[in-house]
Formats: sequence, C-alpha cells, structure tokens
Amino acid sequence: MRTFLIAALGAALLPSIAGAEIIGAEVGGEHSTLADGKARDIHKSTLGGSIEFGFGQFAAQFDLKQRYYGLADWDGTTFGMHGIYRLGSSSVGLFVGKDWIHHDRVENYGLEFASQLGQINYQASAAWLDGRHDNGYALTLDGDYALNDQFGLGAKFATVQADADLTRLGATARYEFTPGLIGSAELGLASLEDSDNEVFLTLGLKAVFGAGHGVTFGTRGLQEILPGL
Repeated sequence: MRTFLIAALGAALLPSIAGAEIIGAEVGGEHSTLADGKARDIHKSTLGGSIEFGFGQFAAQFDLKQRYYGLADWDGTTFGMHGIYRLGSSSVGLFVGKDWIHHDRVENYGLEFASQLGQINYQASAAWLDGRHDNGYALTLDGDYALNDQFGLGAKFATVQADADLTRLGATARYEFTPGLIGSAELGLASLEDSDNEVFLTLGLKAVFGAGHGVTFGTRGLQEILPGL
C-alpha cells in the first residue's frame, strides 16, 4: 500500500512540478497540556509549518514540525507530503509521512478529503501507521463553522488503534486577530487504553498566506494526535 501511494504521488506530481507556483503557506506554534494540575508536566510544544504548490487542478503540500514533550523530556519531528486533486470546493489527497520521536520512528500513509459547504469547512483522513515495534491505523475528522469573517467554532475527533489505543475529542475555536494571523484553542478529552480519561487544553497561533488562507490539509501522523507525553 505504501509503495502504491508513493508511486501514485510521483506519477501525479512530477510531470507538472516545473510549472508549479506557491499557492499557500502557514507557520506557527501551539502548546498542549493536560488540565489536571497534578499532570501539567505532561505537555507538548510544537513549532512548524506547511507550504503548498499548485499546478492546475493538482497541488503538492509539504509539512514539517518540531515538537518537545515535557514529562518524557523527548524531542520529536514530523515530515509529511500530500498529493492533492481539486474538485471544485472539494479536494482529495494521498499522503505519506514519518514521525521521529525519541529513538523510534513511525511511518504513515493514507487518504484524505476536504470540502466546504457554505460556512462549514471540514476534512477527514484515514492512515496506516507502520512503526518499528507496532502497526495500526488512525482516523481523523475535524470541522469548523465560520460565524463571521473572524470567528469560528468547530470540533475535532481522532483515534489511533494500535498496541495502545488512543482516542481524543475536542471542541475548537479560532479568531483572526488581523488578516493572516489566527489564534486557536481546543478543549478536549483524551482516552488512552487502560488509563483514566484526561482533559487537555491546546492554544495556538499561526500566520497564513495565500488566496486559500493557508494550506489545504492538516498535518498527519501519530504525534499530531498525541496531546502530550
């Protein structure tokens, strides 16, 4: 499956890459922590960005993020690549990527979809996770409803089914302080197999560029789902 996705990405993108132009980008950071005062050392800080190149109905998006985990005192890196085909207000994509965390690595590859219905923007993904010691899959779904040009409310869901299952569900909000500068917040619940449910809070700030207000898809991978370590 991974070989097929990589070959499909190459076949779709390489013939047109010479005529590509940058159509969107974003850069920013966020901090996620557990709400329990006794567990706030379990957190994650992230800094990174994405850039998207377009050529006709096709696009290629690249993601790079660096992370730091508090209690575990680990560093992590995520790299991802998306091949995108646009269908009016909708987009379908294939993606491949890799997470490096501590002394381990987890590859991910799968399918994704994004669309807009009036004031609602949403996207979903399905990924296979291939680690050194364990395999599994991840599903994500998130949406946002624009109340006006600056403020939006939404929700996010993600689940990882592997040796240790993880599910998270959160309510989100975003506010555009000035054109291209967006603050975000998520209050959610994370459930790890054989552990208590934990409330977490994530705060973020990013700058977005391009006519599409940033890039088409969110970053994929295991570290994007973890609220902290």
